[in-house]
Amino acid sequence: NPKAAVTGIDLSQTSITISKSVKRHLKVSNVSIFVGNILDNLFKPQEYDLVIASGVLHHIKEVDKALENINSLLKPNGWLTGMVYSDDRPQYIRSICDMKIANVDELKVILESWKPEWYVKYSQTKEELADTWMHPYYVEYNESSLKETLKAFTVAQLVKAPGKLLFSARKFGL
Repeated sequence: NPKAAVTGIDLSQTSITISKSVKRHLKVSNVSIFVGNILDNLFKPQEYDLVIASGVLHHIKEVDKALENINSLLKPNGWLTGMVYSDDRPQYIRSICDMKIANVDELKVILESWKPEWYVKYSQTKEELADTWMHPYYVEYNESSLKETLKAFTVAQLVKAPGKLLFSARKFGL
């Protein structure tokens, strides 16, 4: 929506750099992008109609605090939508993530030997590989545990996709 004011944050400078490049390429002027942490109070309360947390919540140890911050950012009747890892992700993904690999060169050797489908299709930089595979923390959810995690919201939709749970939820009590 070119009329909407959009703010994007990520902990990863690589993700921010890529997003800014896409923004320039598409000549988008209504998007602000910067490095930030949802655990910090970066924004005014009740500033947003929608928060999208796609591929985020499953990497946050203090997920209750993150959701409390998100809830405070939302206007009355605001929405949270996103994606988290599900507990039915392929075993090879879980195995690689659990290895706690020390550097990207080691990761590349492992991925090249396993040849997961996405890796064969897409050439990624070292920074992108680190962003994808070398998170120090992750949690996998099932439908029940995700609903419990989102207890401060009214879950409107929960869709199971291969290895993922997609969700949309409204600010609780409204």
